Amino acid sequence: MQRTNKICLRSQQFRGGYSLAFLEDRETDWLALFKSFLPQINQSQPVVGWTLLQDVDMPRRLRRRTWRVDGIPSVAGGVVILKCEENLRKWNFDRWFRGLFVSGIDLLKRVERARARGFTFPMRTFLVAERCERGFLRERISICEFIKGTAPDAARLPEIMKKVVEAHKFGLCWGGDPNLGNFMVDAGGQLRGLDVYPGRAAWRERAQDLMCFSDLGLQLPRFYPSVAIVRAQRIIKRYLKKLRGRAG
Repeated sequence: MQRTNKICLRSQQFRGGYSLAFLEDRETDWLALFKSFLPQINQSQPVVGWTLLQDVDMPRRLRRRTWRVDGIPSVAGGVVILKCEENLRKWNFDRWFRGLFVSGIDLLKRVERARARGFTFPMRTFLVAERCERGFLRERISICEFIKGTAPDAARLPEIMKKVVEAHKFGLCWGGDPNLGNFMVDAGGQLRGLDVYPGRAAWRERAQDLMCFSDLGLQLPRFYPSVAIVRAQRIIKRYLKKLRGRAG
């Protein structure tokens, strides 16, 4: 699919309380595609052309479902990835406040800005729909790029780490979980990053990503004070937990 480097986005409100952001291009009407997907997302029966890849209950009462959707003539390869995340937690001020800094819509914009500067490593998101109640995220639906390829082996971990460090410069991170399952080698042999964390890569998130590589035995490219701080925080937390266990 041919695209320009210019970021061309539309944002609008949609029925059902969804806030949308999506790419505008000549090939695909993402809004129309979203409208056709929406009635089918919560159907109990399998939908023709939809393959359920993931249906898991995540920690903290989050449910994530992922489908591969085939047979879309306007999309290169005819395939997209559809993700739906549901937040079943109760509202409280702390969760509401932290949610202000985690937005799939903002992630879409950051990925497109990175692509405009030639950084094509992160998986692309074409449309994000978010539904909130009292400012608290309840549901996020994303239409994402399908990357055909193979899982990387451990020998490519140093290269993955370099790509993740570069992604940090664009505010992109993996939420402290840059494991091999979150990366792909595409048909051209290029590394691609999947499942980018929707929150902005603040110092703590960057440090957590890097600590994962360090824990796997990789030498970090330089000394990062943020990594030292987060590592010290973890040691202190473990020590305090032991003290509470002894006191109990």
